[in-house]
Amino acid sequence: KSFYKKAKKKNKENLELLYSTVKKQSFIKEIHKSEANYILVKLKSIKAKEIQEKLIPYKIMIRDCSNFDFLGKYHARIAVKSKKSIKLLDKAFSEIEKCI
Repeated sequence: KSFYKKAKKKNKENLELLYSTVKKQSFIKEIHKSEANYILVKLKSIKAKEIQEKLIPYKIMIRDCSNFDFLGKYHARIAVKSKKSIKLLDKAFSEIEKCI
C-alpha cells in the first residue's frame, strides 16, 4: 500500500509537470487532461508523425494517434515519465519550436 500511494503521488506530480511543459508550446492547440499516465494533445502546425521524427535525436517517442477512431494526424499521446525525461522533452520541444 505504501508503494502504491507513493507511486500514485509521484505520477500525479509528474503529470502536472508534463502538462505545464506541454501547455507552453505554441504548436500545441489543445491538451486533454487525464488521470492516466499520459496526456492527449492536438497539434496545430505540425503533424504527429513529423513531431515523432524530430524527437528521434532526443530518443523520445510519442504516440501518433491518427489510427484511433475520431482522432486525426494532428493528435499525439505523450506518456508521463520521470522529471528528468520531462525536462528533456521540454528542451526538445523548445528546439522544435524554433524550426517551425
